[in-house]
Amino acid sequence: MVVERKRVAQERLGLADMRNKYQQYVDEAKSLKIRFSTNTQYEEELIVRIARGFGESELELPHGFISEVKRYIEYWKNSPRLQRAVNHLEKNYYTHVIIDALEKEGLPLKALFIVMAGVDIMIW
Repeated sequence: MVVERKRVAQERLGLADMRNKYQQYVDEAKSLKIRFSTNTQYEEELIVRIARGFGESELELPHGFISEVKRYIEYWKNSPRLQRAVNHLEKNYYTHVIIDALEKEGLPLKALFIVMAGVDIMIW
């Protein structure tokens, strides 16, 4: 019983931490949105910022990179794969472990979506 209470307490701390990180992400996204007059400009800037987070230079992005990323985003939005990956991560309590690993490696939290794509492939 004591062990279970400790586990629940740790889960709650992890959840609170995830909420704080999510709020930081939302605040950052909102601050970006204020600077752009259209949703298209906003989306493109987010794509570039995420690419930059993975070490890509926005000055050297390949021609068609943004349109290809948008194509994949639409594919994921219209596919059951994203929900299946999310369900798998939640069911197995992997989300907090993955977020901790990303932070430990200095990777942006946005990399979680790449991990989810890999999870979907593994559970396919």
